[in-house]
Amino acid sequence: AQTNAIQALEQLKDWFRIPTPRSEPPFEIEELIDIGLQCVQRIHKGFTPHIKKEIPELPPLANALTLFSDIFFILFDNIRKYAETDQSPNIKIKITRESDEVAFLVSNELGASTISEEALEKIQEIKTKISKDTYHSSVKSEGGTGLIKLRKLIGTNQELDFGYNEDNEFFVKFNLSLHEIEL
Repeated sequence: AQTNAIQALEQLKDWFRIPTPRSEPPFEIEELIDIGLQCVQRIHKGFTPHIKKEIPELPPLANALTLFSDIFFILFDNIRKYAETDQSPNIKIKITRESDEVAFLVSNELGASTISEEALEKIQEIKTKISKDTYHSSVKSEGGTGLIKLRKLIGTNQELDFGYNEDNEFFVKFNLSLHEIEL
């Protein structure tokens, strides 16, 4: 009876042990982009963009799911909100490997009335907040802070540029260190 009681207590102790976390499986970059898109589509069912991807051969990324799903959720959600096109905008994603960094260029088509003086001022205001490092209080708020949240995600030591280009598109360009995304 004593042996059975000890075994029962050992089983009971196991119920209260925190399981050791399993390591996250590595994902291909295209899978990480698709996960970010699916997160937006789960909330906004009618959002079905046409995405043209230009991605080099990269090894699968370990421990990158949260970072990339957040980054691409912000990018796709901003496109959905601000492109002023139908729910199927054209999006281009170009990724290049530059020595110890990966460069991302995401651009999307815009509606005819998107590039206004007000929109240009808003973009400049966001750039100013980021360059002066005065954006931290904006990160916790909602609405109009996607690019600021993107800055926080990629870190202050990485390039981040965004704005309108001559092809009537909005672009976001940023780099991530290979060491930070654990290739």
